[in-house]
Amino acid sequence: MAHRKAPKRKPLKRSRRVTPVRRQYARKFDSRYGENWNPNFLAHCHSLTRGKCCYCIRRRSNQVHHVRYARNGKPIAGREVPGVDVFPVCSRCHAELHNDTNWIKSVANPVLGNRNTAESIQRLTDGFNKLCSAAVR
Repeated sequence: MAHRKAPKRKPLKRSRRVTPVRRQYARKFDSRYGENWNPNFLAHCHSLTRGKCCYCIRRRSNQVHHVRYARNGKPIAGREVPGVDVFPVCSRCHAELHNDTNWIKSVANPVLGNRNTAESIQRLTDGFNKLCSAAVR
């Protein structure tokens, strides 16, 4: 009877200690999301497009993407409008929407000033309108 070696165990990951500075930094970025950023709101966004990605219009949407965090200099947290400020997208397109070609990073206001390019927003809007009109038929 041969003895089997016990499988090697992966070392435990050290948890990142939450320092006051890190907590304050995270709190600042949490201001981009409002009370309506909950499972019901997210499900509503996906249902508007019948679960399809607004960017590629092929794959299933599994994330909701903000194209902007502020409008007219004021935060939109809690007042996001599907098809205007937020769009259901697949994870592949979500990564593409945040690359340097499609995403404008604000140095002056890195919390609320980041946004998508006008071309990206137009493509998302066109896809959203196409998918919503197909859902009405």
